[in-house]
Amino acid sequence: MKRLEGKDKKINYFGIELYIYHEVEYLTTDQDGEVTAHYDKPVCCHELYYWHSENEWHICNVDLEGMDWKETLMELK
Repeated sequence: MKRLEGKDKKINYFGIELYIYHEVEYLTTDQDGEVTAHYDKPVCCHELYYWHSENEWHICNVDLEGMDWKETLMELK
């Protein structure tokens, strides 16, 4: 088995290397450390402690190591 070129891209997300689908435009992490990929710009839901958009899916879990989850929005260009 081998990885197909053009189907994903390698991202450095705060020091963690992730392979994500090439159409993903944003990455976020909620207060519990769940990293989420988004096709459209997510909205921060402060009272629920997470980010939300219409098209999103869970990527992995991380330890925020004291980082504020509200500062984890990363736009991918």
